[in-house]
Amino acid sequence: MRRIFFIMLSLFIFIGLVLSISLVSVYRAATYYHQFYQLNEPPSFSTTLVLGHKLEHDLPSDILLSRLDKAFDLYRNDYTERIIVSGGILGENQKSEAEVMKAILVEKGVPEENIFMEARASSTIENFQFSRVILDSLKEQQVILVTSEFHVFRAQLIADNNGIYAVPVPSNSPDEGLFQLLRESILSVFYLSIQQWGIDEHPNPIHPSFKPEKEMMAMQKFIKTQH
Repeated sequence: MRRIFFIMLSLFIFIGLVLSISLVSVYRAATYYHQFYQLNEPPSFSTTLVLGHKLEHDLPSDILLSRLDKAFDLYRNDYTERIIVSGGILGENQKSEAEVMKAILVEKGVPEENIFMEARASSTIENFQFSRVILDSLKEQQVILVTSEFHVFRAQLIADNNGIYAVPVPSNSPDEGLFQLLRESILSVFYLSIQQWGIDEHPNPIHPSFKPEKEMMAMQKFIKTQH
């Protein structure tokens, strides 16, 4: 019995240390990006990718609004020409995150033809997989990545793994707390573990409905109608 107790205690201590180290690493990375882009000019790329955040009864959260404010600032100050909004329908919502994001940006003054919607993603991995089709259609390989500070580290890992050169310009998260940082720490460790140990040969599994060739043709046709 005592042996089991010490084994369990050691396991909890080990897990606690891993999570603590991960938490500090993610927080420092997010803080670094935030400080860097506060002190320097944002990059001037043609396209900005804004990652969604869960809606509540089809209404945007404060976190999502802060991301859209940052994207609009970039557009208004001529750092970017077009914006991709990415996010599907989650939970009991009737609208996709992308649909709500586009409506808000249009209300702020961004022309509809300069906004491209990716409205199926249900995770950060799918944000980049599905947005990659739009980027390929636009012949873009680099983007300004707008997401929350606590999300930057993992989002950029996934972007790199999907062949997207993403320069993060984080938004100022209104309610960044311990839960968000802890969650991102756990997910980042999990994602890095999959890559490091080769648990899955395809760490970014493609959604069953994802048909890149078909979607590429449809997106290219759509772009031609917009310009």
